[in-house]
Amino acid sequence: MQTRLLGPSRGTAPLGPRGRAAAPPVAPAPTRPSTSSRLLAPRNPGPGVWAQAQTRPSGSATKAEGDAAAPPAEAEAGKGLAGAESAGREPREVSPVELLLHGGGGAGGSWWQRLIGGGYKQPSSMPDVRVDIGEVRKEPIFALLYRLYGEHGSVFRMSLGPKTFYVVSDPAYVRQILVDSVDKYGKGILAEILEFVMGQSLLTADGEQWAARRRLVAPALQRKFVQSQTDLFASVAARGLKQLQAAADTDGSVDMEAFFSRLSLDVVGLSVFGFDFDSLNRDDPVIQAVYAVLKESEARSTAPLPYWKLPGASLLVPRLRASEAALRVVNDTLDRLIQECRKKVAVEGPIVATPTSSPSVLATLLSSGEDLDSAALRNDLSTLLIAGHETTAAALTWALHCLCLPGSAGVLERLRAEVDSVCGDRLPSLEDVPRLRLVMRVVAEALRLYPQPPVLIRRAVETDQLGGIHTIPAGSDLFISVWNLHRSPLLWERPDEFDPDRFGPLDGPFPSEATTDFRYLPFGGGRRKCVGDQFALAESTVALAVLLRRFEFAPDPSKPGVGLTTGATIHTSAGLWMKVTERDTSGLPPPLPREAAAAGAGADAAAAGCPHAAAAAAAQAAAAAAAGCPHAAAAAAAAGGGSAHSA
Repeated sequence: MQTRLLGPSRGTAPLGPRGRAAAPPVAPAPTRPSTSSRLLAPRNPGPGVWAQAQTRPSGSATKAEGDAAAPPAEAEAGKGLAGAESAGREPREVSPVELLLHGGGGAGGSWWQRLIGGGYKQPSSMPDVRVDIGEVRKEPIFALLYRLYGEHGSVFRMSLGPKTFYVVSDPAYVRQILVDSVDKYGKGILAEILEFVMGQSLLTADGEQWAARRRLVAPALQRKFVQSQTDLFASVAARGLKQLQAAADTDGSVDMEAFFSRLSLDVVGLSVFGFDFDSLNRDDPVIQAVYAVLKESEARSTAPLPYWKLPGASLLVPRLRASEAALRVVNDTLDRLIQECRKKVAVEGPIVATPTSSPSVLATLLSSGEDLDSAALRNDLSTLLIAGHETTAAALTWALHCLCLPGSAGVLERLRAEVDSVCGDRLPSLEDVPRLRLVMRVVAEALRLYPQPPVLIRRAVETDQLGGIHTIPAGSDLFISVWNLHRSPLLWERPDEFDPDRFGPLDGPFPSEATTDFRYLPFGGGRRKCVGDQFALAESTVALAVLLRRFEFAPDPSKPGVGLTTGATIHTSAGLWMKVTERDTSGLPPPLPREAAAAGAGADAAAAGCPHAAAAAAAQAAAAAAAGCPHAAAAAAAAGGGSAHSA
């Protein structure tokens, strides 16, 4: 039995050597009269999250449409002062989620009114939950945590076999862990799981070692580099058009999850290493080795016990022997690429960016003049390979899935209109990307519904108190449930519906942990936020635009339903099978010329307060007008409007 999520069914993956087993069934939730189904609701909802959510007045405890209901002081981090004075207690900060979970019944008033009215009752202790290890095999870990969240609240202690974890699903406490008390927490289990492939790298290291890796890698992935990769993103996505066209010509279907996995691997190979995997068109031992290593990483990330540490484990687990051999292939390949690039830099000098191209991350690092250790560099490159490839592939998979839901026809129609007007019959360019606002919001909403990863892992390196209430002893392991934050009915209206407009106007700020008070963590938060967030967003935006301007996609009804399984990221359990049809683009208006698009982008920046953008936009529009561009007048007017606004 497959769990059907947010809509129609799909089937089994042929395109990638991932070989994932189907996830065990997850009990579906009762349906709502909406365009989508509730997901993974608690099986026995008691007087906790879900009961409180049912009595919550419309608009309370949610900021999806703004913060008008809460005083300005509340908007900063979702915190407030308990009305404790009247009860003779010392005032202290409490989270609005905790207030809703534990603070007295009654359907009247918002959480803010209940807060200042002194209705909050401090919980006497943190709930203790014992979970049989077998439960982890029955459903993905994030689904289990979501069910327990509904039963036990936003902070509880979970015993899973011999291990104990603190599970946190409260925005204020998450902010404390990731920002305010960041030095009190390290990566812990995550480092133990991934060290076999990444060593002490950007993702797994802590303290000064992490800071050194971050200082080295982050500049190579800055905004300027990401912008320089736009043409590469588009050209790699265009490689896959031939395969999709073949499916359209034969009334066939394509597993788009495997397609996106290979597309993303090719992008990372070229952008990070300057190496062309060309996995959309062929297989070779290196590609097979990469997927074998990814598969082992996923297996370790969901294992209840560290089986790989057992004496003689590789003799007992054949997959371990295979992954060790695959890792040698990957490491040998990376070592060869590093040495080749070193020789090139030594002979030709530093490789620098030009107006039309930018060197790979590897070339940028080796051209920096720093004395780089090859083993440490290889670890960082392995991190970018796995993290960059997995996250983007999953985001694209779920974005397309959401767009093809029966209730998403209106969003898809608007998205196509946006892509047609901006790009027309050409590939997206650097100037086009800022205009693809709805495409970017679709990616953002897909990452809310299917966060990558669904759980962040931390270990307390010293004792901390969450909100001054819950003690987290040093050495404790924590699960920050991003899935719970993104799906909580206390934090979002219609949390299980696909709605790219929930974040506000398209010309408003792009959603992030900062704009949503840590309810939304698509790339983590704080100083350990994902260093490749802009890269992943830009790649996903361009890839969707390239594919959707050429083809229609619809679920293949002959395939099984889409289920959920998880490793490093959330996957389908059997692939995302889509019937592909070539679009009829005859009669479409001409696309917005690049000059006008650039001017419009400048006008947007001017409206956002950039002191230089208005003049640049006006100059670009004037040049386009002189060249006879039919859209230039509108662009010039927009530029002038931006100037007036910024003044």
